[in-house]
Amino acid sequence: MVGTRDEADRLFYKSLEELESHHLEEAVKSCMEAINSYEELGEYFWCARSQNLLGVIYGAMDNETMAVDCYLNGIEYCTKHQVKGLLHLFYSNIGNRYMELGDTDKALEFFIKGKEDLVENGKELYALYEKWLVVNDLNLGGAYFKLGELKEAEENLLSALDTADKTKDDTYLLTIMCCLSKLYMARGSEAYVRENLKTMMEFIQLKAAPVNDFMQDMINFTFILRNLKEYELWKQCLEIFDQLSKEVKSPTVMLQAVEFWLDYYEDRGMQKEHDNMCIRHTKLYLELKKFINQDKIMALNAKLELHQAEDDIKATKRKLEKDNVTGLKNRYALQQHGVKKLELAQITGTMVAVGVLDIDHFKELNDCYGHLKGDKALKQVGKILKNCLDGYGEVYRYGGDEFVLIIPNGTLEVAEKLAKKIQSSIINSHIPNKISPINGELTVSIGICCCIPSETDRLEDVFDIADGILYQVKNNGRNNYGIKYMPAK
Repeated sequence: MVGTRDEADRLFYKSLEELESHHLEEAVKSCMEAINSYEELGEYFWCARSQNLLGVIYGAMDNETMAVDCYLNGIEYCTKHQVKGLLHLFYSNIGNRYMELGDTDKALEFFIKGKEDLVENGKELYALYEKWLVVNDLNLGGAYFKLGELKEAEENLLSALDTADKTKDDTYLLTIMCCLSKLYMARGSEAYVRENLKTMMEFIQLKAAPVNDFMQDMINFTFILRNLKEYELWKQCLEIFDQLSKEVKSPTVMLQAVEFWLDYYEDRGMQKEHDNMCIRHTKLYLELKKFINQDKIMALNAKLELHQAEDDIKATKRKLEKDNVTGLKNRYALQQHGVKKLELAQITGTMVAVGVLDIDHFKELNDCYGHLKGDKALKQVGKILKNCLDGYGEVYRYGGDEFVLIIPNGTLEVAEKLAKKIQSSIINSHIPNKISPINGELTVSIGICCCIPSETDRLEDVFDIADGILYQVKNNGRNNYGIKYMPAK
């Protein structure tokens, strides 16, 4: 049952809240429900946003495999449904994965693609556009800084700061200030850093950002404090993050807290504390490795289950498309595939042949030999048709004793060659049919229409012409074939 837009929105924002409070299992569940609801409602924009959010949640769970799958699926989804203004989210998140892996050049490539998409397609999103513009500029600034291109880094970071000031949105202000501080320190200037140190510390105390973003801000800010030798502030930051790591209970966050303390103790020459923390680091590292392996197993199991489900769907579809008597594709399959073959001929401007074939005096064959013998005759004819069309086209059992042939690139010459081959193969099989005037053996009649279909031609139109040709063949004594070329309109 399709839910309401309000219910779908509620699920989306619920998953956001659960992400920010680090209730990640609940966030995944809410987000998946939001995706399904938006999909059913045809809200493709919001469905794509939810797919991106799901990737972010999986990233917060350290499940990189599932996260990247979400981003790649999101790109495909946006392209398929022509969703404007959201591709940049997926590009940016993939770029961030590359940044974490140390491939800054590749990351920059995705950040640039993200900025181009946002500027080209996102301006109508208004407030969202400006918020996302800040994120894109931040990503670009960070990548350029890592590559040592300080001028480009400063331009993008100042652009992010300008947009944040203009919109009075301080969501990413700490991140921007930390990045600018590192940049100016790299140039040998501490003025900006000293001027904004108190403000940055106030943001740290608020712990307002999502855990992953806050952790990155802490990495940058403690780097600044370490270089400034602001040991008291540095210790205060570590105590704040230590408390947070105990609240969220994430192995990654807990390990990062320990690594912060290791740097602090090393810098202060506190050897005993450093040695004790090394022991804790080893234990946490082993726990994290076990956690990641379990996570990978879960991801693998999920993928295998999905693969099995897809195989089951394909098997069910094949079963639906199969004729139980002859083993050939059936009328349902003809509707699914025949239309596509005709459309391909329309696009490519090539000829296609549609043939209709039925068994002469089949009703009498059933009456004379019984339905089991009739089914056997159908199987034999079906096998002959399949062998004759091998490499040329497909044969379908339309119903009763009627078969349909779809022959791509079916010129008049190809159609006649196949019609003769089918008739001779049928005759050489010597299938008994007492009522048949031809040596008491089964024969068939064939009608074929060859054409280069126009945009307005439907499969039913070509089929009707072939069926009309078959009717003429049967009226003229059966055991023959007729071929007609239908000129393009």
